[in-house]
Amino acid sequence: MVPDFPLLSSNSTHPTGNFSTIMDALVAALQWLASDSLPECKGNNAARLFVAGDSSGGGSALSLVMMLRSRPHLLPGNTIAGAFFFSPWTNLKCDTSDYYYNSFSKVKVATASTKGGEHDTHAFADTTYVGDIIFQGSPDKNRREFVSVAEQYAGSTHSLTDPFKSPYHAGADELSGCPPLYFVAGGSETILGDSVAVAQRAAAFGVQVHLDIYPGMWHDFPMYSEGCGSGFKLWQAHAVLRTTGLFVKHISATGRSPFAVLDTRSPGSGSVPFTVINFSPETSRLMKGVDLQREITELFWDSRSLEDLGRLSGWAPFLLTSSFGGFTVLALQFVWRRLSWHKPRSQQQESARLCDGWMRGIELEKVELSL
Repeated sequence: MVPDFPLLSSNSTHPTGNFSTIMDALVAALQWLASDSLPECKGNNAARLFVAGDSSGGGSALSLVMMLRSRPHLLPGNTIAGAFFFSPWTNLKCDTSDYYYNSFSKVKVATASTKGGEHDTHAFADTTYVGDIIFQGSPDKNRREFVSVAEQYAGSTHSLTDPFKSPYHAGADELSGCPPLYFVAGGSETILGDSVAVAQRAAAFGVQVHLDIYPGMWHDFPMYSEGCGSGFKLWQAHAVLRTTGLFVKHISATGRSPFAVLDTRSPGSGSVPFTVINFSPETSRLMKGVDLQREITELFWDSRSLEDLGRLSGWAPFLLTSSFGGFTVLALQFVWRRLSWHKPRSQQQESARLCDGWMRGIELEKVELSL
């Protein structure tokens, strides 16, 4: 089932969903997933439960994890084993510095030809793109639009710093005791800081955290594993799906994250997230250790949809929240191998057009930036 953000409303006077209606739907869905309705969730060998989300759905998923940690009676006899997030929107105030530094820009490349030894007045221009190609407005415009959606979601301006609604502002009371968390963010995305800050804070409060950053990647890039229509697979997206599969599989088997850091600080002082800046497939494999490299070698696939995550994670119930076009989507499913995930066609076509320009890697001679 896939109920959409606008449909999760409580009454006719508030026709659009908000934090409360979304959390109610998420809790109800998770309770059903943890019930005896599914054979995989019965008995002593019941499959472990995971929560996941992307974009604004990633923020909602993390809110759900913290809520269940503080209100365990909502999931009697069960707990969340782990959670993973692709480009989660966690800061509803929308004031991290990446809104400016990673804003989308067109880079115009000008080259002039010569004819007969004289400078030709006709210049040839080409364009490539930097920053977050998903959100193409100016920093101020993006922030205004995001805050408007955030206020609708949270209920008021004051609520934008509520730690349960806006996990970026969560502290020890909300994050301590959370299950292992896996964050994925693009190095060029507008809300990069939303992942980095929360991952660092959660690790400091004793949570097992793995943070993957992929330089040059835009918001929600794992959804474009087919390569934005370029005909070449996006290795970064495939690496994320492989790592996610390993994350789920390892926790399902051991109860622990497959990644850890050497903590040299005093006992009880917390830790830091296991962080990898993935410049290349080799960097990704090296930093994550021999075990991950073996898993990648043994479980590598050639596919274009998230259904293959099932080949890595096996049977595991999931509660997945997602976001398309600023609206939160709840996707409940428990057999990943049967899932075929596609962005709306118009967004795919637009991203493919922009991604094609980004991937050309033009050598810059003259740069003109327009914000």
